[in-house]
Amino acid sequence: MLKYIFVEGFLDELFINRITELEKIIPRPKIIQYSQKKDEKIDSYIISLRSQNEAIMFIADDETDHYESSSSRIYELKRRYPHLSDEIIFLAIPEIEGWYISGLTKKAAKTLKLRELPKCDTCTKEKFLSILPNRSDSTLIRSEILEYFDVKTASSNSSSFRRFLEELRKL
Repeated sequence: MLKYIFVEGFLDELFINRITELEKIIPRPKIIQYSQKKDEKIDSYIISLRSQNEAIMFIADDETDHYESSSSRIYELKRRYPHLSDEIIFLAIPEIEGWYISGLTKKAAKTLKLRELPKCDTCTKEKFLSILPNRSDSTLIRSEILEYFDVKTASSNSSSFRRFLEELRKL
């Protein structure tokens, strides 16, 4: 059985690839970026994979600034992709940038010359960008963060990352 992980875009794919590498997940899951594709196409893909009993995870930002609650966000995702189900949706709270910093120790953050790290569960994209020494290098910095990323630290710092990791290990 193959494993499939749906992610919003390239930076999310970069993150998930690093986590599967650190966790030695074999075979590596196939990553599917959904943000630039039509909703109907993604939903058709989900239907096809589910009919073949493939293992699926769907990762999205919680986006608490746009939705009343996590439940509202999940409802919106299921409206857009009707064949999603609650058990395969994993929300990065509040956004995946929080997962990026969740795996950094203070020593690693200092080495990377990052400003004071915000709490993982409140780290939006804007807050993440504000800690970078140079905002124009955000993709490069993300790659460097992943080199220092510690899964154990991330699991203790972010409950949404921990839930995702627990399910990833079961795939």
